[in-house]
Amino acid sequence: TKEEILNNNNNVKKDNFLDDVKIIGVLFSTYILMEDIKSNKLLIMDQHAAHERIMYEKYRKEYENENVAVQTLLTPEVLELTSSEIELVIDNLDIFIKLGFIVEQFGQNSVIIRGVPILFGKPQLKNFFMELVDELKASINSSYDLKIDKIMKIACTNAIKSGDKITDIEIESLIKQLKNTKNPYTCPHGRPTVVEISKKDIEKEFKRIM
Repeated sequence: TKEEILNNNNNVKKDNFLDDVKIIGVLFSTYILMEDIKSNKLLIMDQHAAHERIMYEKYRKEYENENVAVQTLLTPEVLELTSSEIELVIDNLDIFIKLGFIVEQFGQNSVIIRGVPILFGKPQLKNFFMELVDELKASINSSYDLKIDKIMKIACTNAIKSGDKITDIEIESLIKQLKNTKNPYTCPHGRPTVVEISKKDIEKEFKRIM
């Protein structure tokens, strides 16, 4: 499955994952470059994939403990929906509530959102919620648990985006949090969080060795 660790040669898979790394810098405002001192390898972390994995596991833990932290919106958001979308939201209202959304029908063709999971900060709420509704449409015949998981994964795309600037302290925190996840090797969608390039491969590129 996509959740399983991918097994090509460039993906990191070891017990001492990120244990002894030196941060070199950030490339293209997206990739964190690190030197693995023990194994003489260059590690390249996708900051978005890493943060997505961290958020997904936090969100799932909160959900499983029935303890999703909610932030009440100072200005509730009213969204106009089609009659079929309204019906879809009402039919799946318990899913939204369990995932930390305070949402209710508002008139005939609208819903009002009064709160969202605190984990996601301040998302672009209209687009964010419509993505979740679209996912429910696509998952109409899926099981309850599968709907929950798909919505969680969509929600976690509101993690750090490629191009977001992050400080050295945030990088260190990201590395530490990723190490502590159950599956630090991939994001929830199965993309690798870190790839590695050996010193030997770099020396081959420069024709220092054959």
